[in-house]
Amino acid sequence: MMPCWNCADRIGQRRIREGMLEWHGKRAADIARMALVSAELRAPICPHTSHIIAEVVEAYRREYAVTLGDVLLRRVPVALGACWSESCSREAALRIAAVLGWNELTMGANLEAFEMERTAFSEACPQDTAAFEAAAD
Repeated sequence: MMPCWNCADRIGQRRIREGMLEWHGKRAADIARMALVSAELRAPICPHTSHIIAEVVEAYRREYAVTLGDVLLRRVPVALGACWSESCSREAALRIAAVLGWNELTMGANLEAFEMERTAFSEACPQDTAAFEAAAD
């Protein structure tokens, strides 16, 4: 079955469409259709990436992600980018919480656990992270 790329075209920029296709393959059309539901789902995970919140929802719903680390370090690894910061983590957590219906306590707990995992992950990785950064873009 041929994916519906018109849906991806309708949610925005070519870069978003190409990024979703490259990262999610056949599931990209489903993610694009989901993103049509609301502006919150079409919002970027953080201001520095073309990956959108609908990709996060997909990770939780269909890829068995359990934590923010599962999503932001493995499923849609935007947190591996060179520009990722605690500010990006907080912005992403706020956007994700709004869509998933997390209260402030749940969001805070998820954010704290993510920052601990991100720190441990970055300390365990070699300093030459060019390949990781390229994957996150």
